[in-house]
Amino acid sequence: MIKEIFFRKVEGGKEKYEITIDSDKMEELARTIAINCGELRIVRTECKFKDIPYEDSFSFNGKDKYYKDVKYKESGNMGSEWDHYDEYEVPLYNCEYKKYTCPPIIDFMFNLMYRDRKAIEMLFDGSYLKLCTFPTVKEKIPKTKSKSTSLTKSYKRGRQKKTSEVNGKYEEVNQSDLDIEQRINCLQELIESSKRDLQEMDSEYEKKKKELEKELEELLRIESINENQKPVSDYIVEMLSLIEYQLVDQISDEEIKRVNDFYNKDVKRDLGEKKKQFTLQ
Repeated sequence: MIKEIFFRKVEGGKEKYEITIDSDKMEELARTIAINCGELRIVRTECKFKDIPYEDSFSFNGKDKYYKDVKYKESGNMGSEWDHYDEYEVPLYNCEYKKYTCPPIIDFMFNLMYRDRKAIEMLFDGSYLKLCTFPTVKEKIPKTKSKSTSLTKSYKRGRQKKTSEVNGKYEEVNQSDLDIEQRINCLQELIESSKRDLQEMDSEYEKKKKELEKELEELLRIESINENQKPVSDYIVEMLSLIEYQLVDQISDEEIKRVNDFYNKDVKRDLGEKKKQFTLQ
């Protein structure tokens, strides 16, 4: 169990709460959410022992990850390692494990257990609910397809616009008062410049298109192993049942000001005058 005192600013003063979290059940629930709501991928790789994730463990670097069913054995190959500027060889391992990309609500749950003030504030104002939005693989597939379609439409519009601009400038040069040689030079510069711009536009489009195709291919590949993926909202009521908070005291802004004034070391002039008068008497 975790107990924490939390002071909350409210209109007209402050409130003092005692918060109790069943940390054991909260951590157990986090694992359940990771497995049932997270995006599962099967990882197979050759790596050093220190790079093998711990069984049944979370990592919070970048996007939250949860590792399950870790299996490994020596591959028979060797890899390089450094220690105090000395290089030596270490055995490599064939490793296979389940890696779940976790919904952001899990980071929130751990922050509550770490007594993070921002997480507690989110609990009170309800903003933690936005962390329930975590699209499933099935939801991601049509979105990725839509992104690809939008990218192509945007690219075609941009290319057409650029071509129209070049054609307009081409006509301006042809109808100008420049002599033949000057017009030829201007047109050559225009053609070379537009060619570079279009090539850059084409290159950027192809790069983004390939990224989306690769993302879609991966989503389609893992769709079957994520067919039972559940929404995070299924577990919010259970999560809240593990958190209790009780109002234990409250104080008004006037009382806070009076206490602060009482401990203020600056002596007011009228108080000083009274002290002087009292001394003279």
